[in-house]
Amino acid sequence: MPLNVCIRPLPRAVLTVLTALALTATALTPSAAAAPRPGRTVVHTDKGAVRGVDHGEVIEYSGIPYAAPPVGDLRWRPPRPADRWRGVRDAGTAGPDCAQSTVYFRPGKPASEAEDCLYLNVWRPAGVRRPLPVMVWIHGGSYAFGAGADFAPRDMAVQGGAAIVTINYRLGALGFLAHEALDSGGSSGAYGIQDQQAALRWVRRNARAFGGDPGNVTIAGWSAGGASVCTHMISPPARGLFHRAISQSGVYGAGACETRPADAAAGQGRAFAQALGCADTTDAAACLRAKPVAALARAQASQTWSPALGGRTLPLDPATAFRSGRFARVPVLTGTTANESAIYVYEATDAIGQRLTAEDYEAGVRGAFGAAADAVLGRYPSGARPHPASTLSALLTDQGFACGQRRWNRAIAPRVPTYVYEFADPGVPVELIVRPSFPLGAFHQTDLFYLWGVFNPAGRRTPAQDRLAARMIGYWSAFARTGSPGAQGGPRFPRYKAGDPVLRLHPNGDTVDTAFGTAHQCDFWDTL
Repeated sequence: MPLNVCIRPLPRAVLTVLTALALTATALTPSAAAAPRPGRTVVHTDKGAVRGVDHGEVIEYSGIPYAAPPVGDLRWRPPRPADRWRGVRDAGTAGPDCAQSTVYFRPGKPASEAEDCLYLNVWRPAGVRRPLPVMVWIHGGSYAFGAGADFAPRDMAVQGGAAIVTINYRLGALGFLAHEALDSGGSSGAYGIQDQQAALRWVRRNARAFGGDPGNVTIAGWSAGGASVCTHMISPPARGLFHRAISQSGVYGAGACETRPADAAAGQGRAFAQALGCADTTDAAACLRAKPVAALARAQASQTWSPALGGRTLPLDPATAFRSGRFARVPVLTGTTANESAIYVYEATDAIGQRLTAEDYEAGVRGAFGAAADAVLGRYPSGARPHPASTLSALLTDQGFACGQRRWNRAIAPRVPTYVYEFADPGVPVELIVRPSFPLGAFHQTDLFYLWGVFNPAGRRTPAQDRLAARMIGYWSAFARTGSPGAQGGPRFPRYKAGDPVLRLHPNGDTVDTAFGTAHQCDFWDTL
């Protein structure tokens, strides 16, 4: 079987090992919630009143507009303020998902052609009167899939004593197309990031109405959402909009968030316009804005997206910004899962009925690493583990996630309080359609099942896993509250420093690990 499958978001060097696969693997399904109570709660925002739903321990407000619909002439423009409304707006239903195609890891979610999608949802514990820390959750999905309503963070709200905000933002070409005809003051190619910042400004204006503290806002995200958190840390317009940052599996190879260089993004934009018949018009912007969403979806189907550098939103390359200290000086909680890439390898092999052979593995490594392939194969020989797929998973996890994470840790820790974890539960209760031929372990996204109201309904956690979930919620919520992730029942969460201390999260107990870099061969990867 030729190994020719693409996975996002891995470093570009590895994209030649694995070429055309979506970002995650198992179903993202919100946790089951208690039936809503008849009683409802009205809150007054700066644009009008909203009526939420009382679920007992938690009150939910869904589908609140934080910006004007980016439709018509507002397509591919920075977000504008939402209009006011009269009376009390019902906030019992989430807003439409931003335009995206169907994808298997969002079962039951149809494709969306909605451009009127800039809505957010708020979850807060009932009956709490003190100002609550606010956590703004940014979903992942390769900057092309997902929605705030994929998550139901009731446990984080109730057990963590926090107000949780989940958001939508423009995806794919609508969120990240860079083109000179669309450029308005250097904003082209980062509309999705600007949407997230508009949501943060909404939080600053409205947090108190929901019991939250606008002076204590944590941005948190996973995968592309974790990369977004990293991006906001170097974006000048985001300064002052948040006070702490949590990035889960969001930092990759070079040790910073994934972005596109301005010239590469512009080239992609020109090719995209040409594919839509808008290359030779006298007004490419009008031509592009006249295209139906379905046409945009077809044109973007085989492309990948991330924020474009340049302009006022992202004037600096992330790696340069972090190395030089030009980033927001806020405490950071960050980390990875122990076997991030296992699910990608599974999707490229077992899930499509093809087993990875030792010959396929070696050919893929040689194609990806060229002159360095012998050194890589010396560290990761195909026979090092019982199955070549396990070896490939370890290689991609180390090169693509763990060692990029360590580079970022080392860049930011001398300047801001930094706390690093590795989620290492090898038995997260998820079920896959095709039985894997090799152990997947703690793969990409499995930490979500313990924190953010996402789980596979066929799976059931053990009592030890329930205790791990409670500890993790304790760490995350303590960090949001104080900037230090202490939690009752767990060890001291060490601040990152020389020796690379990482808190290893495991059902049998959390331990401080100083061998993270050795286990993932990061000194070797740093030489390549």
